[in-house]
Amino acid sequence: IQGLKPKVSIVMPVYNCEKYLHEALGSVLRQTYKNIEVICVDDGSTDDSLRILEKNQKKDNRIKIIQQQNQFAGVARNNGLKIVTGKYVMFLDSDDIFEKNMISSLVRIAENKKTDIVFFGFYHFKNDTKHRSLMGIPYTSSKVTSSKDHLRDLFQIGQGVPWNRLYNVEFIRKTGLQFQNLQSNNDVFFSKAIMLYADRMYFSKKRY
Repeated sequence: IQGLKPKVSIVMPVYNCEKYLHEALGSVLRQTYKNIEVICVDDGSTDDSLRILEKNQKKDNRIKIIQQQNQFAGVARNNGLKIVTGKYVMFLDSDDIFEKNMISSLVRIAENKKTDIVFFGFYHFKNDTKHRSLMGIPYTSSKVTSSKDHLRDLFQIGQGVPWNRLYNVEFIRKTGLQFQNLQSNNDVFFSKAIMLYADRMYFSKKRY
């Protein structure tokens, strides 16, 4: 039964992204994996973003909305992380699109392999997904690996972004790490530093 599957929390910082938000949200809500909560943190948007969130929330009670004054995406992610109730968490930006079987595939890996972090590949596209470039699989492994196995190349094998990973929530909380309160590149420190703590990482070669 779907309800018995572990809950996955999605944290999405939202700032003036009315153009992409509906599609990004839709790609999460249409996941084949249903036991999710979507925590949208509105970072003081001045466009229609908040209204789009509220409209979607009326249709789907898995959406939670937090509002904050404009403090940028790092603070938004930290605030979202404070209230997640899932066993696992993912971070999604409001111009990203998830493949519909992504969460179910990643949870299967995480549960089977008891991971701290599952990494996966991604595509890069400008305005439509037909013209997309392959990116984001610098390293794959068929077995679970630890930061100690990568003393020479740890920061090369995982990018400085938080959105191509499924994290175990308890693992993140134990590290005490947070995103930086910066206007740009506020995710690099967290995304790189958290790998230092990971004893069980898995690198999938699939792009989601």
